[in-house]
Amino acid sequence: MTLRAGIAILPPCSATDTGIEETGWGIDFDQRLALLQAHLERCRLCGNLCDADRIEGTSAICGAGPKPVVTSVRLDSSKSHPLGGSLPVGTIGFLRCGLDCVYCADPKPSDLPSEEALQVDHVRLADEILRLQEAGAAIVRFQAPTVHLPTLVPALHLARMRGLRSPVAYGSSAFETVEALRLLDGLVDVYFPTLKYGSEQAARVYSGVVDYVHTSRLAVKEMFRQVGPASRGSRGGLRRGLVVRHTPIPAGMAGTVQVLTWIARNLPSDTPVCLSQSYRPVHQVAAGLFPEIARRVSQEEHDYFLSAARQLGLSNAFPSDCD
Repeated sequence: MTLRAGIAILPPCSATDTGIEETGWGIDFDQRLALLQAHLERCRLCGNLCDADRIEGTSAICGAGPKPVVTSVRLDSSKSHPLGGSLPVGTIGFLRCGLDCVYCADPKPSDLPSEEALQVDHVRLADEILRLQEAGAAIVRFQAPTVHLPTLVPALHLARMRGLRSPVAYGSSAFETVEALRLLDGLVDVYFPTLKYGSEQAARVYSGVVDYVHTSRLAVKEMFRQVGPASRGSRGGLRRGLVVRHTPIPAGMAGTVQVLTWIARNLPSDTPVCLSQSYRPVHQVAAGLFPEIARRVSQEEHDYFLSAARQLGLSNAFPSDCD
């Protein structure tokens, strides 16, 4: 699918134009737009709380500007997926993230021919969402969307006005502020957060952020408040709810048991928990800077973590690539 640069950031329409009702927090569409504009001028969407003016181009920790860069738009119908079951999953991936993971496998700015050519506004993003639905996507998910809510929120409004029926899945590193997540209330059907760490020290060393554990746990609780427990259709595709993902890294350095313990104590025991097998020693790890995690996670380690999840009472924990 071809992506072209857009122009506008926020749409010139009102809540009465969209028919969107107020959420439980009393935030209607006009209020959301005003709050999103405020984040462009002083961004506090992720846990970094960096206050960057993204319109004027002052340095945001993530490097994001006023419009997102879309790195991929794809339809995956080749295998079973935790979100789609046996149904095709459409995915839109974004550049820029509030974390700086030493093992990040996502595209880097230097990997792209031109960031500017891949920038989108809310109209173009809505077009891509609807094209995925037309191509057969039973669910449309977003990867790394957190810092791009000023474009994503109006794009979702517009897509629904134009006939979006497929459930919307929001996949992130769970490093959102609760304030940011409330701007999505009523627009997201499925949350698919990755709880990366159970240790603040690990988050600092391997992802360069502080207060990750506290921020991510508040975020996941807010996600569950919005969408509740997972519910699936007749072919296994998720229609609504929360699915938690965690990727163990070698020697338990992510604090996997702490993550699983928190899930068991704070979410329903049948919450789907995807223990990802997708860790690869790439990026800075491949350069030899972090030798303690410079290998794949062994099958014995994966088996141990799956056993720990079940011993904690998590009846719906399962191994998968989860990508």
